[in-house]
Amino acid sequence: MILGLTGSMGSGKTSAAKYFKKLQVHIVDADEISRQITSNNKAIDKLVEIFGKQIIYKNGRLNRKKLARIIFSNAELRLQCERVLHPLIKLEIKKQISQFSKNDFVVLDAPLLFEAGLDKLCDKTLVVWTKESLIAPRLKARHFSAAEIKERRNAQMPDDKKMQKADFVIDNSYSIKTLEKNIEALFWQINKSKK
Repeated sequence: MILGLTGSMGSGKTSAAKYFKKLQVHIVDADEISRQITSNNKAIDKLVEIFGKQIIYKNGRLNRKKLARIIFSNAELRLQCERVLHPLIKLEIKKQISQFSKNDFVVLDAPLLFEAGLDKLCDKTLVVWTKESLIAPRLKARHFSAAEIKERRNAQMPDDKKMQKADFVIDNSYSIKTLEKNIEALFWQINKSKK
């Protein structure tokens, strides 16, 4: 069983993934895979061809913050970056998923689940949603500026579209305990339907 997990920035998707992990669910983390791929010289070389050496630290490592500032302020450059990285990320996700059996419960944690077509690798999909008024304070606490929040949110599929596509939606507008309770209920619901 592969459950695709997504949600907009500040929705609590990461907290949801952490709780699934506590429930002994296998996690395939698209962000972690992206970090691994962008530490690979081949991927870095391709990105340097597009963005120049400004995105590289002196030690040769990718300056992810600099790259993010560039791509989130320019839709065309973001698409170019995605054309380089998404096929590599998708390949590694498939490789990791293939290591599990059909009886395993696997969560594919992917911010761009629908945008990158990763939902096609999943049996079911879950969107973690939260009230708009809670998002900016959560992201500001993570040191995002108002401009960065707006740019990144605009780069993602709107919440209502994500929720229309999803099999399940969890509202994370309340406490962490409520989120965990709802995840646990969904976990058992899915496990029951597998039998």
